[in-house]
Amino acid sequence: ELDGIKKNIIDKNKTNTVSPLALADVKKVISETSKKIVGQESTIKTLVNQIYNNQMIIDDVLKDGELDVTELDSRKTSILLDGETGTGKTAILKDIAKQLGLPIVIASSTNFSGTGYVGASVTDLLKDLLDQADGNLNMAERGIIVFDEVDKLAFQKNAVAGVDMKEEVQHELLTFIGGGEYEVPVEGFPFGKDVKFNTSKNTFILSGAF
Repeated sequence: ELDGIKKNIIDKNKTNTVSPLALADVKKVISETSKKIVGQESTIKTLVNQIYNNQMIIDDVLKDGELDVTELDSRKTSILLDGETGTGKTAILKDIAKQLGLPIVIASSTNFSGTGYVGASVTDLLKDLLDQADGNLNMAERGIIVFDEVDKLAFQKNAVAGVDMKEEVQHELLTFIGGGEYEVPVEGFPFGKDVKFNTSKNTFILSGAF
């Protein structure tokens, strides 16, 4: 039943209504990506199906026009991607997102910081996702957010410095992945300078070498 998904155009002015995504044929996506990144067929198939299934779950939860965050949270999955550097994780994810018509942002977890520390903020990712979606909030809220190098956030009992910071980042990322509404300052965005961005529908992928 995953074949022959009809493409639809999303109205950029609609942010709270359900619009079918422009999803390509799932089997074709798996085949095309497998041709580009050789030797990762099993990983590619799993990623495509999980990302696609999340989109279908979102559509099902929103079928009555209301967002039931509790139901969505109980059904939607986050993805843990394990692989050494150079195995094609980033290339695979970018190609899948492009073929499925979904915006994607990929960032190193080590660039982020907890409250009170100097560093990037998770809301920076939401701004980037909006840019990738050409200002389409509905599309951005259904996009893919990848935290790479998550393995480097491991708690180190013997570390003299940085332990508290890593622990703080872990908690912040887990809260972020759990879903919520964030105020995102976006200069020149059609809805104003501060955009309310709900991350409950985003697909989160944690990547690293574990």
